[in-house]
Amino acid sequence: MDVDLKRRKVFVTLLVSALEIWTLLQYNLLTLLRDFICLIFRTETDILDAIALVTPAGVLYLMNWYFVTPLVEVAFELIQSKIGDFRPIDKQYKVIVRKLNNWLVNMPCHWGAVDKATETQNANTCEALIALYKSGMYKNEVFRSTLSKINLEVNERGLCSKSLGKETVVCTSMILYLMGELKGKVDYEIWHDKYDALARRLWNSRCKYGWGVFMEKPSFEDCSNVNSIWALRALNQYSTRDTREFKEFILEFYEHSKFGKFGFSQQDSSRLTPTAMAIVLYYELEPNLRKRIMQRYKVDEAIKYVFEQFVNKGIDYEVETLIGIKKANMGVAKAPWNHILIGYAIEALTLAYKYGNLKIYQMNKCVKRIELILKSSLYNETPDEMYYIPEKMERHGLGNYTYPTAYLVWGLNCFLNERRKSNEIFKWRR
Repeated sequence: MDVDLKRRKVFVTLLVSALEIWTLLQYNLLTLLRDFICLIFRTETDILDAIALVTPAGVLYLMNWYFVTPLVEVAFELIQSKIGDFRPIDKQYKVIVRKLNNWLVNMPCHWGAVDKATETQNANTCEALIALYKSGMYKNEVFRSTLSKINLEVNERGLCSKSLGKETVVCTSMILYLMGELKGKVDYEIWHDKYDALARRLWNSRCKYGWGVFMEKPSFEDCSNVNSIWALRALNQYSTRDTREFKEFILEFYEHSKFGKFGFSQQDSSRLTPTAMAIVLYYELEPNLRKRIMQRYKVDEAIKYVFEQFVNKGIDYEVETLIGIKKANMGVAKAPWNHILIGYAIEALTLAYKYGNLKIYQMNKCVKRIELILKSSLYNETPDEMYYIPEKMERHGLGNYTYPTAYLVWGLNCFLNERRKSNEIFKWRR
């Protein structure tokens, strides 16, 4: 048993036992017990008086330890959940995040597609770096050295996907997002002019419908809402966000939702991944722009959809077919892309709860869903390392995928960090 939990249990048991002894004294029940014992032994002695006083205390303590205290703790936790106080699970999540990060940091290769990889992949590297950043580990030596290395991979056209052999919107957006977040936190100021220029290039690589796979203007059929949202999240970190063109583009983007929901493309049916990402982007935007978007975007319908799909239906990953990649001369016109939902979904629902768009009982159900995922899909590498693979996701033959673990770290950190920013999560709803 955890030391703090054991201390709490001892305290509760002692308190309950003391109250019970006080009640017995108030109603002279201990005197009656002493008289009964003396009657049995047909004598009165100091030893029998002591037994009459000590025995009930010991018996009550044992009964309370095994039966009453657990019920008190369950009732207390139920009350806490009903008022939206999720502090009791903070420590559990922090321990899990630490073990997940240990698994990422202790890999020899930072980072490839799987833990046994010997070659890094830029997308996987960005995902893991963002996970460590969200965990507050941006001063960690592995973080700093890996960031320095991937900075060398970034050129004026963006960050290349090694598997596609060209600079892609998602790789470029992830490194831009990370570098934007790091401004003022670490001593990388010398790099910022480089990324300001790259942000302008990313902005200019859009068409009127959004972004495609590569850092060049796409055709309508090659546009992906996931790519577009990643680009918008990145650009929201830079001066682009203050321009009229950016704000108008955001407004038009949200106008294309179908009752708050997004597909992988504008012609596609509703999908959980882009819908959850759109909610996260919405809450990251400045308040005045959010007010304008609210007139065109049904955020409540989007939140309802994410809750239904992630919490009630238990969807934990989706597969998008990337199109338009034939331009990379890979010999194929499309390829599958697994989206790990736990990061985006937890972030979307946590932010919705923070801003009053998700009720307490719904957040309780979300926490229970997270608990089920942690029980069914976490695997121990060592006693102090663990990784995450969605339960129904096909395994890689050469090792364990790195990116699902990174996305789980994203989601759990959002839950922890947004609570910390607001002091206590249940105060969000007051």
